[in-house]
Amino acid sequence: MRNALQRILPGWAYDRLIGDWHPEGFKKYAANTGWMFIGRVALYPLSIVVIAAVARYLGPNGLGTLSYAQSIAGIVGTFALLGIDQIIVRDLILQPDRRAEILGTALCIETVSSVIAFLATAIAFFFIDTNSQRFLILLFASATMLTGPFSIGINLFTADAQSKYPTIISLATRSIIALLKLALVFLAAPLVWFASLLLLESIITLCLSQYFLHRVLGVSLRTLRFSLTMAKRLLHDSWPLLISATTVYLFARIDQVLLQHFLGSGAVGYYSAAVQLTEAWTFIPTIVIGSLYPAVAGWYLRDHSVYMRRMRMMAVLCIGIACAVGAGIIIFAPLIVHIVFGPAFRASVPVLRLYTLYVPVAVLYAILQNHLTTSNRTRLMVVIGSAGALVNIGLNIALIPDYGAMGATAATIVAGLVMISIPFIDRTVRPATIRHA
Repeated sequence: MRNALQRILPGWAYDRLIGDWHPEGFKKYAANTGWMFIGRVALYPLSIVVIAAVARYLGPNGLGTLSYAQSIAGIVGTFALLGIDQIIVRDLILQPDRRAEILGTALCIETVSSVIAFLATAIAFFFIDTNSQRFLILLFASATMLTGPFSIGINLFTADAQSKYPTIISLATRSIIALLKLALVFLAAPLVWFASLLLLESIITLCLSQYFLHRVLGVSLRTLRFSLTMAKRLLHDSWPLLISATTVYLFARIDQVLLQHFLGSGAVGYYSAAVQLTEAWTFIPTIVIGSLYPAVAGWYLRDHSVYMRRMRMMAVLCIGIACAVGAGIIIFAPLIVHIVFGPAFRASVPVLRLYTLYVPVAVLYAILQNHLTTSNRTRLMVVIGSAGALVNIGLNIALIPDYGAMGATAATIVAGLVMISIPFIDRTVRPATIRHA
């Protein structure tokens, strides 16, 4: 693969992106990226068919109601995980001999917080939402946070750059759920049944992840152990990530909650259709970042100049991908929306075009977030995430009543630009993120 890239890429591009990688290291992480890519591409045609079938069957209102419930559950669920996952990956890379202690402690912490978060959500919306169907849908979506902690071992595969097994888990789970969604469409099932698949998906993921952890790495729940000292350290290191992750997810999903509040489920449906189409291809830069991050992070303590050079390589590659694919989406947006969702979602076309412009911003933020986690500057992530969330909420409230989904999209882009601009303004950050870059 390395030789093929050397023949395909111009000399300057090859030297900047691939040149200084050790052949064995490049082979390992190229294979890791390949597995992650296969995991998404293998079911890509089926995913598009399912998205189209479900959206056409549910219509803008049904799709909007389901998306609204997922947004609420996602915001609360992110808080329930306490921002520990990124710390786990970092610690598993730096302290592989303590994996049982790290995973066991994190599992206990996340389980307790997830149960509390689920009960709080259920009780709160029992009194807030008078629509019984919407409450039941929200209950199914929120129940997924109860299974989340038990899939924590997947972080071990991530830290070891073994994406083969998470890919198999994802392929199997998504295949089963996709076929069940098509069956529900064929049977003309009610909306609540589609919501129940959210919980079933998380249960299948849990079962498969435990199987592969035990079969491949010899890790099971019985081998994990809790450490109070480790718990204190994880919570100390993760609280900035907790606030950052919550604000970032709030940043990403609050628009759908506010659209529901101001304009109803139909507006959420149009907006959600554009978001789904965008997320259908943004997995490409996301996979590259997720796969190469362990290799890049490993150089942080060994050679900072190599670390920063590889961060730049990752940024150039991922932003290039986002811009190239995004240009095609903008040009062919009317055709894409018509083919996938049908004429009922015509209002999603301008939203899709505008939302596509946000993807390079999101890629830059993901890379910045990895850098700040590796350098243990997690407190800065609190500032960045909080600023983005506040700007996004304020602009959504100001723009949605007059501009609807287009206003929500514009708010997302402006808030994203604010988030990635902070490191270029704050003097305490510039030496780490710019001067060495």
